[in-house]
Amino acid sequence: MENKYRFEIDSKSLEIEKISEQYFESKRLHQLSSTQVDSSKIEYEKVISDIKKRHQEELTELVSDNHTL
Repeated sequence: MENKYRFEIDSKSLEIEKISEQYFESKRLHQLSSTQVDSSKIEYEKVISDIKKRHQEELTELVSDNHTL
């Protein structure tokens, strides 16, 4: 009878180990994805900032040209 339970315990222990490995792999992939998202956000914010700056410069130039007329 003990052998039967020993087998079940061993089987459940292996299952727990497998699930634990899957969990840590999923957690690692999540952290990697999160890092990529953060990196993309920073890059896009820089692009947006550059576009806004360029727009403001062009607008200022147009206003200046308009005043000279």
